[in-house]
Amino acid sequence: MTIIDLRCDSLTLPTEEMLNSMRQVGVNSDILGNNQLTHEIQELAAQIFGAEDALFLTSSSQSNIVALLTHCSTGDKFIVGSKAHIYRHGTINMALTAQLIPELIKDDSGIFNNDNIYNVINNKSASSSIPKLLLLENTHDYTGGTCWTPDQVAKVAKIAHESEMKVHIDGTRIFNASVALGTPVSSYMHHVDSIQFSLHHGLSCPMGSILVGTHDFINSARKVQEMIGGNIQKSDLFAAPGIIALKSMIHRLADDHTNAHRLADNLEILDEIVIDYDSIQTNMVIADISATGMSSKEFIIRARDRGLLISCFGETTVRFVTHRNIMAENIDQAAMIIESLIPSCPSGVCSI
Repeated sequence: MTIIDLRCDSLTLPTEEMLNSMRQVGVNSDILGNNQLTHEIQELAAQIFGAEDALFLTSSSQSNIVALLTHCSTGDKFIVGSKAHIYRHGTINMALTAQLIPELIKDDSGIFNNDNIYNVINNKSASSSIPKLLLLENTHDYTGGTCWTPDQVAKVAKIAHESEMKVHIDGTRIFNASVALGTPVSSYMHHVDSIQFSLHHGLSCPMGSILVGTHDFINSARKVQEMIGGNIQKSDLFAAPGIIALKSMIHRLADDHTNAHRLADNLEILDEIVIDYDSIQTNMVIADISATGMSSKEFIIRARDRGLLISCFGETTVRFVTHRNIMAENIDQAAMIIESLIPSCPSGVCSI
């Protein structure tokens, strides 16, 4: 049975070109400071983002922690959306490693506006300190890949900077936003102090994240990286596929977006599957399956038994994520599997 895995885009496998690039890498140690490919990918990332400097790290989680610890000091507050991935899944890291205090802001749509930030800043007692950092997530995972536009980022960043806050973007999938909106990632960098992005989600690398910012910021970030034991031995081994990703894998993200819309088009005819079609901006589709009479857990188990892997996103909500290893024919097969699960299609041979 062929397995169609739509759980997450971090499941993407490296291309043959990436694997070959890793086979050709030597074994120089980063401690010796002579990893040429690591320097190359950092310079390439800085160039793409229009930033002064960049730092190669293991993961988005590590990049975000390094950014938080670089921008803030122990006990500082920072503003973050209540539905942001770093808060919903990274609270323990923040508490134990960064020792920072999140000031939550409502972000049910993935985007918050000027008033939201003003309310957080102004709703303070005389003895309470202003947060030191504003953290944005682009694309926004919880809302299904919602994109911040550069103009939206500019407006909230202006308020933050006027209050002497720094602005960091958790941009794990920022290239998805860039491709979806047709705008370069440098248009975000103009307004913020730092951005991190993932190499191992839609860009298909085996691992890696890059943090970009000013020379001073990155120099400080390097010290934080060392402090938390984040130096990467043989980093060229992982920088090599990253260089390929940045040169050849970004524009193909549009294919993932097309496949997400293809899936939504197929599922839209099913009364039991409710999708907010307008919310599909990138490579994610969130569906309410309550009308099937099944819980998400039951729905996911039944789909798995028929060869389709999907994620739980609530008691009666599931999520599908497209990526490089998913073709149009996989999307059509996934739609047929989903239709076969609902009560109105007991035969498994239905309208899709």
